[in-house]
Amino acid sequence: MTAYGIQSVKTFKTLHELINWGANQFNQHQLFFGHGVDNATDDAAFLAAHALDLAPLIPESRLNQGVSNAERDAIVALYQQRIRTRKPTGIPGLPDIKFL
Repeated sequence: MTAYGIQSVKTFKTLHELINWGANQFNQHQLFFGHGVDNATDDAAFLAAHALDLAPLIPESRLNQGVSNAERDAIVALYQQRIRTRKPTGIPGLPDIKFL
């Protein structure tokens, strides 16, 4: 992964930092958006919400809370899958995430 190395991700403490990093990665890898979300930030937030078993629209108060190592690793794994497969995520609000 580019921009921030995977080692740098381990220093991120909040969900907000991870979502920003994910969006940056998606933009750098020139991913397509349009199957449920239309931009990198919303796509990264949707994947993070799924990884943490949160509703698709993450409350503002949750964005600046800390994440555990396991939560961070789960989010990064979904980001890596999204980049590797280049498949858009499913429609927000569906119970199970699907890479189309």
